[in-house]
Amino acid sequence: MRKCAVGYKENNTEGYMHGNSRIDFANTLRGFAALAVVISHYYGVFWTNRAAVEAIANAPALPLETHAIPDYISWLHLFPIFNWGAFGVALFFIISGFVIPFSLQKMSWIGFSIGRILRIMPTYFVGFSVTLLAILVSSQGNPPETHRAEK
Repeated sequence: MRKCAVGYKENNTEGYMHGNSRIDFANTLRGFAALAVVISHYYGVFWTNRAAVEAIANAPALPLETHAIPDYISWLHLFPIFNWGAFGVALFFIISGFVIPFSLQKMSWIGFSIGRILRIMPTYFVGFSVTLLAILVSSQGNPPETHRAEK
């Protein structure tokens, strides 16, 4: 028998870990968590907070009469007490709490921290730069309105 990340299994570690030591079910859960956050942002901002989209995109809001919330979005929110975004973020934290100790067994906390920074920061900077560029391009010719108190 071989010892796997989750327990013992006879010579077949399929379903537990790949050759690169990634935990299969953790990657699957990450996908579900990401999907839950995307659903939350898509529904919570794009469809229900049209004024925010109007301000960010510097475009007129789509009227609810002609651009109603699609049925497939409404079906995802049959239970208004369930928050997709909070679920996704909580799932990410649970996965991290499970996976980080396995990473720390292979390296020191300094090596882990440096590796994490080098993996996350470039993607963050690229995404942030693309967002700023999109906002700049969408606002060309129409500077944002400023609200000043009149005296």
